[in-house]
Amino acid sequence: MEKVALCKCQSYEEKEIADALYQGFDLLAAEEFLPGAGQIVFLKTNLLMAKSPKSAVVTHPAVVEAVAAYFCKRGARVIIGDSPGGPFLPGLLKSAYHAAGLIGVAERTDSTLNYDVSVQEVLAAEKTRTNSFSMVKAMLEADAIISLAKLKTHSMMMYSGAAKNMYGAIAGMAKVDYHLRLPNYTDFAHLLVDVCETVKPVFSIIDGIVAMEGNGPSGGMPRQVGALVMGKNPYAVDWIGASVLGMSPEDIPMLAAARERGLVTPADIHIYGEELSTLQITDLQLPDSRPIHFYHQKLPGFLSDWLDNRIKPRVRVEKNRCIGCGKCVAHCPPRAMSLVDKVPKIAEKKCICCFCCQELCPEKAIEIYRGWLGRFLMEHKKS
Repeated sequence: MEKVALCKCQSYEEKEIADALYQGFDLLAAEEFLPGAGQIVFLKTNLLMAKSPKSAVVTHPAVVEAVAAYFCKRGARVIIGDSPGGPFLPGLLKSAYHAAGLIGVAERTDSTLNYDVSVQEVLAAEKTRTNSFSMVKAMLEADAIISLAKLKTHSMMMYSGAAKNMYGAIAGMAKVDYHLRLPNYTDFAHLLVDVCETVKPVFSIIDGIVAMEGNGPSGGMPRQVGALVMGKNPYAVDWIGASVLGMSPEDIPMLAAARERGLVTPADIHIYGEELSTLQITDLQLPDSRPIHFYHQKLPGFLSDWLDNRIKPRVRVEKNRCIGCGKCVAHCPPRAMSLVDKVPKIAEKKCICCFCCQELCPEKAIEIYRGWLGRFLMEHKKS
């Protein structure tokens, strides 16, 4: 049986978070297996970029603080960190920590923010898509890793939670390279599982107090949900996290990959705490890039491929919001973008629809859109 705690938490008030967190630990008897005295605990937060907690892009500092305080109280040495999008450099880490409110968290809890940008090559635990990873050395040297994820939609993978959060264990720009090598969504989903199986977080907590809907993981909108989801198995935690959002876990590529590999069995997941129905939302705004494949079983293969190519989501630049920073160009794996007169230009034939440009745009100036046929089929699927 896979035990997942689903705890109601309506605000980021210190006492409410602590109560929900300790309730989850009690429900799962976590005291028996969580790390403690003398151990190094790495709290792997979601720090996609330098963003305020109000944006719902990053794990809220109040959740990080409650977890850090808990492990410090147990006598552990706590390190807080991530490898955000872009180069893995101390200055960029400091900017991300500052924007996310984590500098104060470290001071108040006697924790340490990670500025060690050393990288270690490590063999993949399951070599389904690659043999090795270039990972953040400080994470690998810790006695235990705790995934502190944010509950979000994701333009490429549909959903981002506990397991997807571990992709940040890959250092810096190496993350971009995998998008180029594995543009197929199924392959990339298996890579995400490979990363999670290599890092092996001992416990996962998803901040779903305020989640993100729409074109996440950075271009969406905050959505009040009021939940903390936690457990030992990150895929089981994600199964419930996705369900809280009203999504079908079976349709999420990463969870489908984990299920295929026997890492999660829906029938074995048991929820402790709140009933799913009490926190589940039913009107989530999904990413504009969500797949439309309902016709695959009805058409010959060559027609399905032809249709896929014509209705696939594409990106465009909203010039009124673009500041010409060039981050989208720098992070485009296939080099399908260039900066012309401080405005990004897109070579659509080169685009692999990884949406890294949209994900890392600080101004939400990269939009995802579909042509009329794609929009028509999306409406047909709804009906």
